[in-house]
Amino acid sequence: MRQILSLTILLIIAVISDGQSVGGYYKDRHWATFEMNLWTYCINPNHSIFNEHTIISEKKTEWTKGLTFMENKKVSYLPVKVYKSFPSLIAYIAYNCSLRTVNQENFERLKELQYISLSQNFLSFIPVNTFQNVTKLKYLYLSNNHFQNIDETLFNKLGNLRTLHISHNKLSMVPKTAFTSLTELRNITLSFNFIQRLDNDHFENNKKLERVWLNHNRIEFLSSTMFDKMSNVKTVDLSENRCVNASATPTRLQQLKEKVKLNC
Repeated sequence: MRQILSLTILLIIAVISDGQSVGGYYKDRHWATFEMNLWTYCINPNHSIFNEHTIISEKKTEWTKGLTFMENKKVSYLPVKVYKSFPSLIAYIAYNCSLRTVNQENFERLKELQYISLSQNFLSFIPVNTFQNVTKLKYLYLSNNHFQNIDETLFNKLGNLRTLHISHNKLSMVPKTAFTSLTELRNITLSFNFIQRLDNDHFENNKKLERVWLNHNRIEFLSSTMFDKMSNVKTVDLSENRCVNASATPTRLQQLKEKVKLNC
């Protein structure tokens, strides 16, 4: 019987001096690196379509750290029970596929996951419990989808998250408590949406933020004390916004001077 899936071994990027390898993912002009083992499985885009009930049943390989569905338009659902074949999965990439839905079962028992990319798909909604078991997650990419809103509790269990990208969607507003639990967050990208307003509450708990991309939105208001508690912030991009109250530029941004792109 012909196998539904054919998995091929892909060497990831490079080996650094201490013997570890570094994987990388380029999106929205930013390069995100993540540590992983030397090998990952890559789904061949030329093979047959599968659905949400498909179980990857290849021989269990403890050393496999990454699973990739890269530019595979036949993939409209992610498989379930991936943990049976990849119990120690660190990176899960489903980039430029045809995903319309994901849920908690897709990431069931993948407790070692540190990197998820679901960018460049057709996602418009993610159930609130989808990421509740991947508490070690550090990098989450949801860019280039069809999100019009995000639930305020979607990221509640992601206290270790360092990088969050939700650019190139259709967000007009962001719940004030959406990022409250992300106390380790360093980088956030909300660019190329339709966001009109951000208040102090949005980033009140994100004191470790270093880079914030808010460019190409419709932001008309920024509190004058926004970012004041963020002593680590290095880059803020507010270019291509409306910024009606531009004269009341947040104090912290005035201190950053050349590191801030206002141009709004």
